[in-house]
Amino acid sequence: MQPFSSYWRCFLKELARRPETEKIHAFARSTNTGSNARVICNQLDYNNESSIAKAASIASQDMLLDLVLVTTGILHDREIMPERSLQELSSEKFHHLFKANTILPALAAKHFLPKLTKDRRSIFAAISARVGSISDNRLGGWYAYRASKAALNMVIKSASIEMRRRSKQAFVVGLHPGTVDSKLSKPFQNH
Repeated sequence: MQPFSSYWRCFLKELARRPETEKIHAFARSTNTGSNARVICNQLDYNNESSIAKAASIASQDMLLDLVLVTTGILHDREIMPERSLQELSSEKFHHLFKANTILPALAAKHFLPKLTKDRRSIFAAISARVGSISDNRLGGWYAYRASKAALNMVIKSASIEMRRRSKQAFVVGLHPGTVDSKLSKPFQNH
């Protein structure tokens, strides 16, 4: 697995080109992407909360943060596919998907939200999914994924309320980037 997908490398490149961008700290499970004056790539162990806390400390060492973007998540992998029926449910799937889709972003919020700047607009955003919407579920299925994204949406909502009390200029949001032509969506595309 590459440390940063081509989508995120393009995003980092575009963000780094902006004149208002002073420094970007990018974290991934492994990194072979070289750092430069504006983009500093770091390794992060998503399975270790102290690693997430250390990442927040590293990122905010020189200045408070304007933007935090959490892009962890999983829909499927070699062993797990979205469930089409209740018979396909397993606690292992739920644990695996909740860890990546809900718990890791929640821990990132715990450690990164206090590092946001308070004197100007700041944003904490996590990648969510429309299928996490309870009211928009018309197809059913995908139990663990839908539940983990619905739980993430609730974490985001609760964190946004808490942050609004601390800083009127801090925004905590969930982003649904839409479905893109990628390895993630390949098994579910109708051609």
